[in-house]
Amino acid sequence: MENIAIYCINLESSELRLRRMQERFTITGLININFIKAKTPETAQEYGKDMDKGYIGTHYPDMSYFMKDVACYASHMLALKTFVESDNECCLICEDDILFHNNFLGLLNDTIVNSNDAKLISLSYMLSGPIDQTYYWKDSDGPVIKKEVWDVKTQKKIRRIFGQKYNVKELKVIKNKDDICCGLWKMDHQNVWGAQYYYITRNYVWNILIILLGIYLKT
Repeated sequence: MENIAIYCINLESSELRLRRMQERFTITGLININFIKAKTPETAQEYGKDMDKGYIGTHYPDMSYFMKDVACYASHMLALKTFVESDNECCLICEDDILFHNNFLGLLNDTIVNSNDAKLISLSYMLSGPIDQTYYWKDSDGPVIKKEVWDVKTQKKIRRIFGQKYNVKELKVIKNKDDICCGLWKMDHQNVWGAQYYYITRNYVWNILIILLGIYLKT
C-alpha cells in the first residue's frame, strides 16, 4: 500500500503546510505523492457561476465564504481529473492539513481488503454543527465528570481557563487540573462527516464525472 498514488491538495501560498505534509508522508511510509495546486476563489470563478447560491445569507454569510467552498470543490475536481489522466486504478486524495494514524498503512490495507471492493472509502472526519459539545473528563481516583462547553475555543484553552470559566466549587472533586488533559469531546455521529481524505477508484471517478456532466448539460 505504500506505493498507492496520493494526490494532496495544497495552496501555492501555503508552503508551511506543504513541508509538513511532506514530513508526514515520509514518516507514514507513503512515497507516491503528487501535490495538486489548489484553486482559489479567484481561479474557481468558472465553477461557481452555475452553482446554487440560495444558501448565501444563511449557511454562508456572504459571497466570499461561498466562493471558498467552491474553490475547495474545484480543487477536488482537479485532483480527480489528474488521477483519471494517470495510469493508476485507485488512489488517495487528501487536503494538506490531515493527520495520520500511527499505523495508517496497516489500517488502510485492512480497510481496503475488508471493504468488499468498495469504490469510495472516507478516511477522515470533521464535525459540523450543531453538535453535542459535552466535555468529559475524570480524575485519577474520582468518577467521570461532564460539563457542557459551548465555546469551541475551550478545547484548546481548557488547562489555562480552569478556575476562571467554571465554578471551581462545582468541580471540587477534581484534585489536579492536569487531570483534565485526559478528557474527550463526545461525537455526535449524525453530524460527523469529511471529505478531507478518501480512497477512490478510477471507475467511480468516471461515474462522478458523467453525472456531473449530465447535470451541467441540463442547466
